[in-house]
Amino acid sequence: MRLKNIYIICKENLDYINKLTGESVVSQKSSYIQVSGWEKVGEVAYNQLNSIDYLHEKVQRLTLSIPELYRTMDSFRVAPSDWKKINDARNSLRESMLATIDLYESLGLATEAKIGIDIKLPQCSDFSEFRKNIEELEFILYKCPFFKNKDESLKFEALDVGSMWLVFVVVGVGGLVTSVIANNIAAFIDKCMVIRSHKITIDQQIVQLQQIEMDVKMKQITIEGLEQLYRAQVQSVIKDLEEEVGINLADGEERGIAEQALTKATVLLDKGMQLYTSIDSPDEVKALFEPIEMKYLSISENLKMIEEKKDE
Repeated sequence: MRLKNIYIICKENLDYINKLTGESVVSQKSSYIQVSGWEKVGEVAYNQLNSIDYLHEKVQRLTLSIPELYRTMDSFRVAPSDWKKINDARNSLRESMLATIDLYESLGLATEAKIGIDIKLPQCSDFSEFRKNIEELEFILYKCPFFKNKDESLKFEALDVGSMWLVFVVVGVGGLVTSVIANNIAAFIDKCMVIRSHKITIDQQIVQLQQIEMDVKMKQITIEGLEQLYRAQVQSVIKDLEEEVGINLADGEERGIAEQALTKATVLLDKGMQLYTSIDSPDEVKALFEPIEMKYLSISENLKMIEEKKDE
């Protein structure tokens, strides 16, 4: 996870952790601690904080400190000894969140909210491969006609700290509501997934064909037919993309550049590249990328299986 995302999650949810409090109550018969504010903390812990590796252990410690009977309640009573366990775990998590916030802000990385595109680069075996991936990405983002807009442009902002994430922001957006370029990038990546599916099917058919005993010439003609079918499928996807984003490619050159961009992006996605909108983008922009995120998981699982086979 990007450092910026970790920072924003900690920043947005620190107040919930602060509001988990315990008040001592003493009566003639007994004394206990009245705990309040747990319900929201429980939601935050499971849905957001627990996804941060750095905080995972501390989140689990806090959750387990809450008696199981009370984990769905907002307010409950516990013995002073139980509250000490809860409060110690809460303070440990809170201190780690504060440390993250202080570190990020001390580095001067905290900026105002923008519509941004975060790109996770594929893992590279050497610098040459890294450079090639950057060159391919540059072609996709700055040559593809689907990402050209008279009012907006895509600007490189940073390489996120301690990761292989490139950070881009959309410049020229009138108000943080939505963005033509962000919309077109989401639609473009979705179409790359369609092309990827076609490519996998065609490649599987070619592999199966290679294993069949038949006339060599006939086999070659069939393979060429499958390759022509794939090219036709790519052109069909480009036409669909034109209609979806409302851009008509002017000539054969633009269409050729768009085809190259789609092909290059599909290869990078297969290697593990992922594109998201930044965590502080408006909900309308985030919603554009949500349908794509599950498809990234499928590719990641395939890459993991390939790596495991290599290790064997």
